Amino acid sequence: MADYEYLYCIAIHGMLKERINAGIRVTIQDDNLIIYLKNDDDIFMYTVYGITDKIVFGYDKEIIVCKVVERYKRYILRKYFY
Repeated sequence: MADYEYLYCIAIHGMLKERINAGIRVTIQDDNLIIYLKNDDDIFMYTVYGITDKIVFGYDKEIIVCKVVERYKRYILRKYFY
């Protein structure tokens, strides 16, 4: 993992930690950003494909965080209320 990939993961982890109350793991494997959220023995996974090109061209971290929060919220609501 290159330095900029590591810094990107740390930044996304920090932004998610402010908004989500769960165990968070952010990694880059094979040019894919993978975000794991663990809460009560359930693991939610979100993947962004081709992340290194997106980082180089200035893809905003806030966009990724908003999408993850939106999908995780939908996942939790479906799990407990539907």
